[in-house]
Amino acid sequence: MHIELELIYPRVGGYNARPCSVRLRMYEPPRATEVKALWRWWMRVVLAGAYGGQVSYSKVDEKVSEVLGSTKSSSLLSMAVKADKGQFEEAIKRAEKIRKLFDDSLSALNGFREDWRRNHGRVATIKYIELQPPFRIRYFQPRQKDEFQRKLGEYFGDVKVRVIKRKKEVEVELSKSNVRKLLERYLRRNSKAYEDLYEFLRSVSDVPRVRLALFKRDEEGEVDKVERYPREEIHRVKKYLERISEELALREGLNVTIRVYLSKPLNTLSKQEQEKLKAAIAVLLLALALGGLGSMTRRGFGSVNLKNVKVKLCDKRLDEILRKFDDVLNAASKDDLKSRLWDLMRATSDLVRDAYGIEKREAKSIPKVPSLLPDSDSEFFRLEVCEVEHVTDDLKLLLHIGNACLKSSWKKKSYRGEGGYIKKPGSRLHTWILGLPRSVKGKRDISGYIIAGKEEVRRPSSIHLKIFKNRQGKRFVIIYGFLSEDWPLNKLLHKSWGKEGNRIRKLEIRDRHGDEHK
Repeated sequence: MHIELELIYPRVGGYNARPCSVRLRMYEPPRATEVKALWRWWMRVVLAGAYGGQVSYSKVDEKVSEVLGSTKSSSLLSMAVKADKGQFEEAIKRAEKIRKLFDDSLSALNGFREDWRRNHGRVATIKYIELQPPFRIRYFQPRQKDEFQRKLGEYFGDVKVRVIKRKKEVEVELSKSNVRKLLERYLRRNSKAYEDLYEFLRSVSDVPRVRLALFKRDEEGEVDKVERYPREEIHRVKKYLERISEELALREGLNVTIRVYLSKPLNTLSKQEQEKLKAAIAVLLLALALGGLGSMTRRGFGSVNLKNVKVKLCDKRLDEILRKFDDVLNAASKDDLKSRLWDLMRATSDLVRDAYGIEKREAKSIPKVPSLLPDSDSEFFRLEVCEVEHVTDDLKLLLHIGNACLKSSWKKKSYRGEGGYIKKPGSRLHTWILGLPRSVKGKRDISGYIIAGKEEVRRPSSIHLKIFKNRQGKRFVIIYGFLSEDWPLNKLLHKSWGKEGNRIRKLEIRDRHGDEHK
């Protein structure tokens, strides 16, 4: 089996959980273990669905290991994954340029800070300079606003100034032209080449999941701001910049080739093993159509853009799967794509059920674990497709996907029919299904979803969003979700600042129109 694909902004963590290492000049490639993990997860989901969802992970894993192996048995299949080395080198060079941009910007901003303190401190005092893209300079409230604006213009040209009334401060956010002018003034060289790179850093830093990775890590001694007395802190600032330069070294696309081959001759396999082998191949195709490789895949990162698939194994039912898979890649509209994905899921589920000798059964109650139930009437598995018409850039699409999963975005959409904002709807907009933990810790309190008894629980999102491109390059977003019992709902609370937590089972759900549902 030969598969050619492109990964959309993949983020594969290495030894330090980052996409690359500038010091080692190493960019992390997608590994066979990444593909096998995706494959194994979808085998679990399809098999659990074949049992109507009323089965445990341990039983499903026994079935999966019959083909993909386990610690006790070898796999019937082996895999080799190869990525474009030239693209690796480009990614490493970009990471080095990002690091150089940060180092130069830190030097220039320090020079500016000292210059401003000596010459214009009476106009406005700098509180701190923030190094997380986009760079920001926070001032205490200017004494002479007109002079302050004029002096800023001398250093940066046109700048964006935001007034923070609550704190009696102002904040200056630097654009690419501001940074260019700053670097040319203090480093005495042409910095035009930095403009596009800085603009990319601004854009990618806006994506919510990336922004989380850019928060400073106090436990690792990082500092993300230059304050009034930075000398003793400068090594901590550099430590922070070194890490985020590697976090931000993301490639727009990465070409990958996957080869899957038998671990032993086909004629040595039993009839039943051969059937399970065909079913596993069908599941791999479905996994690549709906999944992604690397981290943050449930928010679109690492989405698989399939280019070419060849299967040497001849079989009538497997050929049918390949035809349906080809139909998915050629879908021209969202309705076509949705319909063809359902067809592919049904055909794959039927093949798996027959290969493992499982009688067809309906899911009459909520599944114990995530289960693929390819029945369009099922309330335990849902699939929707959105057609992307006005966004032609994958990074902007990742930004829209990320924002769609934020409770703050949900609040902004919470209007009644004729308008009128619903005050404090947070507890009624249930976002726990998008993954745990989902809480914010303050100095003395916590807000968001917590577990009774302060138990730490991590749970990935049940809702997946994937960028899909058909053979003509048209973009879609595939959204699908699994409803299952493996959530700590009896212990899950929603807590607001300064208040007791409420069990989510007692909270009604409010939709975007303000209507409540049990």
